[in-house]
Amino acid sequence: MDLLSADLNGANLNGADLTWAYLSYANLDYATFSTGTTLKDGQTVLQHGFDAASLQAYPEASPAWADSASNLTIVPEPTSLCLLLTALLLLARVRF
Repeated sequence: MDLLSADLNGANLNGADLTWAYLSYANLDYATFSTGTTLKDGQTVLQHGFDAASLQAYPEASPAWADSASNLTIVPEPTSLCLLLTALLLLARVRF
């Protein structure tokens, strides 16, 4: 997928597979990633253990070489969020 110099400012990349994405000189400022977004090296954001600050440096370095990637956001996958909410509800039920 050729995204050379693409303007992905504010793009929603939740669950995207960027394994074969050519991101050189792309603008990823304010993009939203999910823990399940697959990055250039084939691993997900979750597998890397990235937070927003460490994710910001990744696209600007090899192998992606994006032009800029500032103010990135990471959101949990919907299934992860559902599991978390279920666990919290069960915990509240047990405690009261």
